[in-house]
Amino acid sequence: MSDILELYNFSIHRNDITLFEPVSLTIERGQAYELRGKNGIGKTSLLETLSGLNTSFKGDFTLNQPYLYISQHPPFNQEETLLENLSFWAAFWNYPESLHQALTTWGLKTLSHLPHKHLSQGQQQRANLARLSLKPAPLWLLDEPTAALDQDSITVFQSALESHLQQGGGALIATHHPLDLTQQIILKAPKIDSSASPLKAVA
Repeated sequence: MSDILELYNFSIHRNDITLFEPVSLTIERGQAYELRGKNGIGKTSLLETLSGLNTSFKGDFTLNQPYLYISQHPPFNQEETLLENLSFWAAFWNYPESLHQALTTWGLKTLSHLPHKHLSQGQQQRANLARLSLKPAPLWLLDEPTAALDQDSITVFQSALESHLQQGGGALIATHHPLDLTQQIILKAPKIDSSASPLKAVA
């Protein structure tokens, strides 16, 4: 099957409020989509829902391949070193042999002895993204992957993404920073029913 991810009339709900207009989308092998929209529109919530962390949605979605979700907040122990944190995830996913290549790809070997709390924001984000190199997954769900990265690190990320797509992978990437991808999906706030009274609309 060439389709990796399918969304059908999909929307997120929070406290009985619809965050964005329903969207439909199909991501095939070799495709990456930028997920765009204003702050608070629900980009992170959409990715969390696809990864099983949120269940307040309408419509439907189908994940046809294994995925890897990389959030904005690295799930690392602040006191442990970069090497210890990545070693944990490599072992957790049962790919310990991938650790060396991940450190090399993301330029982290010279930082591997430092506790996570002593890394800069950019270094922490590179460590977070290095998890992409630890576990093979056809679908990447990425939340602001280039946040806090300098241009050199953005280039490394773009190279990793290009390689992933060339190997038949796919990606859905929430971002405020254009990645110059051909495909985009823009989340839009629901339209307010103009026929409703002001009091009823507020309620």
